[in-house]
Amino acid sequence: MAWVTQNDAERERWEQEAEARAAAEAQEEQRRREEEQQQQVQPEPHPRPEATQTAPTIDEEGAERSRKARSKLRAFNPNVRVGNALAPRPSSYAINKLANF
Repeated sequence: MAWVTQNDAERERWEQEAEARAAAEAQEEQRRREEEQQQQVQPEPHPRPEATQTAPTIDEEGAERSRKARSKLRAFNPNVRVGNALAPRPSSYAINKLANF
């Protein structure tokens, strides 16, 4: 029972962290959209060539890399029971013997 209690606590902590990350990402996205709208309203009369071809900053690269690297979890069903028996599987040696027979 201790494992179940600890697992439930960790799952709850993970859900809270996921909600906080989602809220932070939504806030960042909203801020970025507002900046883009402001830039569209007040465009520069003559853009400088250096400004149009700048490389992304380290912060932008790191943020994009972390977004891509973050794995997606499948939908979670808390009512599913975890099995406590392992199904026997034949060894790879036995499978190869049968395949080459």
